[in-house]
Amino acid sequence: MHPVNLISTAITGHEDRPELPIDPSDGVCAITGASCPCIPRKKLLGKSFTNGDLLARPESDMVSTDAYYALKFKWERMNSWFCDGVTFERLTRQDVRAKVFQEAMPKRWSGYATTSYKKHGALNAKSTQAHSVSGCLKRALWIVPTWGVSASGGTC
Repeated sequence: MHPVNLISTAITGHEDRPELPIDPSDGVCAITGASCPCIPRKKLLGKSFTNGDLLARPESDMVSTDAYYALKFKWERMNSWFCDGVTFERLTRQDVRAKVFQEAMPKRWSGYATTSYKKHGALNAKSTQAHSVSGCLKRALWIVPTWGVSASGGTC
């Protein structure tokens, strides 16, 4: 599951969840690569978007409704955050440290630590599902702009 899916699910009913600009139609999401309800990509990613390398299907002209909800959610871009698909938690620097070293984590989660507040963390962040290696779940992978931090506490 992509971080945009976790965030979209977690912010259902949140007062800051954006409204879709148009009705969705079936398509392939440029961000996740999934076939799902989508809207035109230009409604989310403008001409100044330069991170095409982060897209699963860069040739697609559509983005999922989950991607739209997640990336237009103001707190996704303005904060370090943690999301498990149930809650979206804004984090301070101290909160990030506590989460990185937290022993018990949900089965599925994604987190992003930043100081720049200029990039979409959900495009850079990874989910635990994306980091299963030979049956060993890398449960503590955090993406910090330009480098990843593994705090899994062991090897597989």
